[in-house]
Amino acid sequence: MDADRGVMSGAQKFVQEDMGVTDGQLEVLIGATNIYSLVGSVAAGWTCDRVGRRRAVALSAAMFLAGSAVTAAANGYAALMAGQLVAGVACGFGLVVAPVYIAEIAPAGSRGFLSSIPEVRSRRRRRRRRRRRRFSAPPVLVNAVVLIANYANCGGD
Repeated sequence: MDADRGVMSGAQKFVQEDMGVTDGQLEVLIGATNIYSLVGSVAAGWTCDRVGRRRAVALSAAMFLAGSAVTAAANGYAALMAGQLVAGVACGFGLVVAPVYIAEIAPAGSRGFLSSIPEVRSRRRRRRRRRRRRFSAPPVLVNAVVLIANYANCGGD
């Protein structure tokens, strides 16, 4: 969700110029993502129970892709709002589904540690943004190192 807001806040000027969106519409467009995310997080639990965790993760990824595609292809305010709706629901969905899935597939000894990684990473990103520092290593590399170190500490179970 933070990345979506970051991209949208950087594109505000261009969205206003190209699509004739007013300041009020732009505020609603960007702020509505929180409400859409709430809807997605509420729906995620029910969906996980009905279709399973793995399919719910795939559905979340598909919704992210669809939301990005609709937003990128938008030619007006309504289409932008529809894209943000889908992307916002996907954000809330992913924030619930990913830790649940990780907790289910992780070994018992490292379940709590591994399922808390998404939350710790998002808090670190927010803190870094406030300080205006950049982190040079790609996040995927950092996650891989953490997972390998944890695997080595567990004895390779």
